[in-house]
Amino acid sequence: MRQFLLHTLILLGAILPTLSSAGEIKSLGDDLFPWPWGTECPFPWKEIEGQYTIQSDSPEIFSGNNLVFDVVKQGRDDLKFLKITQFDSRGILYASGDGYSQKDQRIVKGILRVENSNYEYYIIVRSYVKDKRNNCDSGQLVTAVTFSPLHGKPCMDSSYVLEKR
Repeated sequence: MRQFLLHTLILLGAILPTLSSAGEIKSLGDDLFPWPWGTECPFPWKEIEGQYTIQSDSPEIFSGNNLVFDVVKQGRDDLKFLKITQFDSRGILYASGDGYSQKDQRIVKGILRVENSNYEYYIIVRSYVKDKRNNCDSGQLVTAVTFSPLHGKPCMDSSYVLEKR
């Protein structure tokens, strides 16, 4: 019995923190799908350049920050690169780095380095359809970003919806 209670407490401890963020995920629409459980659409390389605001219903570390994406022109067909710059909510440079995607991949992975610091973290950028009744060709895409500590646990990841400015 004691072992059962211990396992139950551990399971609840793992599940409860994820439930607190369900309200933010619901802000994408009436239900929880497709993001973040849906299938990523092909990465929108032609439309991705520009400035995006990180959306969040709760005051989190990156809420209100801006990301600027610039596609890096180069001669390789098997890899694509994205210059990523992050500004805090006051417009001050916070971090910068590069992302990449192999041919036909649906996500861009990168590493950002905080300015004047050795602290680095992963960034993953992807797109989903805004409404699960549509498909990736509809043009109704939501761009999402996930930040993850370089040497952290997956439970420390934070994901946000981006709004193009």
